[in-house]
Amino acid sequence: MTRQQSNHFVNWAILVARFGSLLARLPVGRLETFELALRFGAVTALLWEFAEYLTFVRTNEDELRTAYTDTLGDLALGLAGSIVAALVISALGRATPGASRAGAR
Repeated sequence: MTRQQSNHFVNWAILVARFGSLLARLPVGRLETFELALRFGAVTALLWEFAEYLTFVRTNEDELRTAYTDTLGDLALGLAGSIVAALVISALGRATPGASRAGAR
């Protein structure tokens, strides 16, 4: 794994862990914390890749040749980091009584 690739994994793990720690202050259960943190990680990884493409891939011939595989790898690593962080945050979080969807019905 290259430094650039490991950055996608580690940076998204940090980003999602921080977002998850903010969710811990809200009355949401563990499952909801996991879901919201994972969704946040997936959406921000996609937005990052769109911005990366618009900023320098489309105007750089060398980058354009490898952009497809690089983007897929970056998204996979960002999502993997997001999954790890979401699992850790939701496992460490407290269960809030009545906060789950089943309990709210």
